[in-house]
Amino acid sequence: MMKKVFKRGRSMLLSAMLALPCVLPLHTAPAVAQEYTTNPQDSSFAAGENIRVASHETPEEDFSAQNQSTAAYAGELNGFAPVLDENGQEAQIVPRKVIGRDERRPVEDTSKAPYSGICRLTINFSNGDVYSGTGFFLTPDTVLTAGHCVYDNTNNLGWARSITVVPGNADPSKEENQYHSASLKAPMDWVTNRQGDTDYDLGLIKLNRPVDDSVAMLKLRTLDHANFAPVYELPGYPYTPNLELGQEPMMTARGSATALAGRRTLLHTIDSSSGQSGAPILNADNEVEAIHTFAKTKEEFNGATAVDSYVCAFVASQAPELPAPVYRLYNPNSGEHFYTTNYDELVYNVQLGWKDEGVAWRSEKGGTPVYRLYNPNAGDHHYTLDLNEREQLVKLGWDAEDISWYAATDEKNDAPVYRLYNPNAQAGAHHFTLNPTERDGLVKFGWTDEGTAFYSK
Repeated sequence: MMKKVFKRGRSMLLSAMLALPCVLPLHTAPAVAQEYTTNPQDSSFAAGENIRVASHETPEEDFSAQNQSTAAYAGELNGFAPVLDENGQEAQIVPRKVIGRDERRPVEDTSKAPYSGICRLTINFSNGDVYSGTGFFLTPDTVLTAGHCVYDNTNNLGWARSITVVPGNADPSKEENQYHSASLKAPMDWVTNRQGDTDYDLGLIKLNRPVDDSVAMLKLRTLDHANFAPVYELPGYPYTPNLELGQEPMMTARGSATALAGRRTLLHTIDSSSGQSGAPILNADNEVEAIHTFAKTKEEFNGATAVDSYVCAFVASQAPELPAPVYRLYNPNSGEHFYTTNYDELVYNVQLGWKDEGVAWRSEKGGTPVYRLYNPNAGDHHYTLDLNEREQLVKLGWDAEDISWYAATDEKNDAPVYRLYNPNAQAGAHHFTLNPTERDGLVKFGWTDEGTAFYSK
């Protein structure tokens, strides 16, 4: 909830060159992600394609003169249309939800990763209302949070006028530690849906200046819908009525994910409290797999926006300095896995029946090019760093499709991507994976381990 605080290797594919066409074709869609910008006087939007981003420039203000005194709790801005219980009371979304025994505890050292990269938000709306929330850093000037922390679509408040951000490792009372929004971003599907669709409850804050390198940058990891992690952690800044605004301690709790509802609404059992909207839900590697957004009164669960290809593409469209996601798709008819950095290509092919399997790895800026080839007879693709292999395949009738992504070059600090070969496949004979468990499982089924193809983040 956002809390209102006061009124204001080697090639083995020569034996599988010609095979039957795939049942599901793969095409590249020409669509481009679009962004729609507003200023404080303009709140109209146009229609777009695929990743549709609404953008709002926040005005420059004299933040030092703002009243930062505390006040009594005056309500909850939750970003969702209320649902009435049998007594006519708003009962669905609540400020806090502790499930069973309260297992929240203070974070003892917020100067360490990942906690230094988790930030408190002070959110000002044009009518004078001020709320608190939580976010986390993806780049030195980019913070990801809940959509209702940047745009309120149920209380008619609209875009936040300004948001002040303080990193987890900083003293919030010092002005030099207060960073301010320059622009706000949210999916069009969040901004234009007055009912508050939880599948699109994410927002992004671009800051007026970057933080220094003492602040940890968190990384996104697509949630595996079939295999939730056994335990997740939810750290954030719960509102505390008896403390001055900005003085709330960071709290954390652990729990589990229970189910996925809709497209990407994750249900979980981690204790939460007002002010923790936008907080990251972390796996054991401190990667963000979801963004906490809401709680329910009658059911024993809380809710979050799960990280998937859509969320990663939304972030990539607004933070191009980050390594580009390499998306993985699966053709259930041919068995081929397909990899692309083009989100529009992913969207188009999912519509043709391919399965979106999330982000496989990330493209390395300034890395080694990985070439993509297409077999017009079998209808599948191959990927290689080896120019000689690429030339051999072109001579055999494959189509060269230019560079697909860039592999990492630091073998000591980057992760190996394994290449496997299926000697029995008519299409999709090669598979690439970061996961050694997946690699070992395929070897047991008769695939040949061809070693490390390249490295990746």
